[in-house]
Amino acid sequence: LGPIPPKVWATSLLDTTRKSISETVGCPEERVPIETMAIALSVKEEGKMTREGLIPTCSDILTTGTWPLAGLTSADSTKSMCKEFASRAESLGFKPADTGDLAAIVEKVVSEREGLIAERGLGAMGPLMGVVMSEAGGSADGKTVSQLLKDAIQKRL
Repeated sequence: LGPIPPKVWATSLLDTTRKSISETVGCPEERVPIETMAIALSVKEEGKMTREGLIPTCSDILTTGTWPLAGLTSADSTKSMCKEFASRAESLGFKPADTGDLAAIVEKVVSEREGLIAERGLGAMGPLMGVVMSEAGGSADGKTVSQLLKDAIQKRL
């Protein structure tokens, strides 16, 4: 068996996300518009929403009557929904932390735990990841934190 094609992964992730949204909203999966998830992913990729915010923000948009019943009918309605998702994600606490702020948090956490780093090396990433995410208030992008942590730890090794 060769590598799994990206399309298979994408389909699996979207199906899982759609199922989670439907369970949160309390409706059948097929009633969750694919476009809702596409908008949310687009906003996330623009750096305006964390990955953790995908399901709660989509659910909030769908349950508050914000999503247009007719769907997205124009480029303007799509842009408007992108802005709404970004705004809603921020108000729900899912706006990513500024990279500069994250770097400062990572540096503080790593400095305070140099003994752990000396003992475990890059194996300290797991425990430190949780500390950084907690100090960032859940608004950090995990991928960004992981890279910042890896760089900070490697400087100390």
